[in-house]
Amino acid sequence: MCEIREKIDKDQEITKIASDKDQEIHLIVADKNKIATHLEEEIEIMCGWLVRSCYIINKHYTNKIKNSKTENLKKICKQNKIKTNHALNLLKAFKQDAIKKRYKNWSELINYCKYSAVPVGRFMIDLHKERKISYKYSDPLCIALQILNHIQDCKKDYNEIDRVYLPSTLLKKYNVELTQLKKNYTEKNLRLAINEILFGTEKLIKQADKFKKIMKNNKLAKETAF
Repeated sequence: MCEIREKIDKDQEITKIASDKDQEIHLIVADKNKIATHLEEEIEIMCGWLVRSCYIINKHYTNKIKNSKTENLKKICKQNKIKTNHALNLLKAFKQDAIKKRYKNWSELINYCKYSAVPVGRFMIDLHKERKISYKYSDPLCIALQILNHIQDCKKDYNEIDRVYLPSTLLKKYNVELTQLKKNYTEKNLRLAINEILFGTEKLIKQADKFKKIMKNNKLAKETAF
């Protein structure tokens, strides 16, 4: 009877350890997801803020236009000795979105991201007084996050604004029809095209990883860690 009781106690102890371990793993994963989501939200907010703010800076707009956000941006740039070219580059992407609906290949997509994503990271680098060499970390990281966002929103972008960021050459390679983006599930050939885009995105993340140690600002480094 004692042996049976000891076995039951031991089994219960093993079960508790396993349960605790599962909970610990769950918490770690949840924490990582929370950090990633927070980073994406921060970049999205900053991106939107810069887009709205850079109108006042662009020479094509009248000097009579006044906006609290644009004035705040000018003030921040002046106080921190940041050039306004980040905002101007972001405006180029904003204008391009108004006229360009398709991207032929990977190079075209990367070139777009150099204006739509890279300026946001560089602005943050300059704002936190990091060295310019830190661009080697922020550039590929921001491009990777931008492309992941394109994949995530590919159905919405096509349905609502008829825009497709996924490179046409890759879609043709796997015989993907654009109408497939409208579906509520991902067909095999579309999955293969997306996988190839993800492989390219993974290379960008690995490229960024090589330079993450050059960041001096501990808080910024932790918030952008992956």
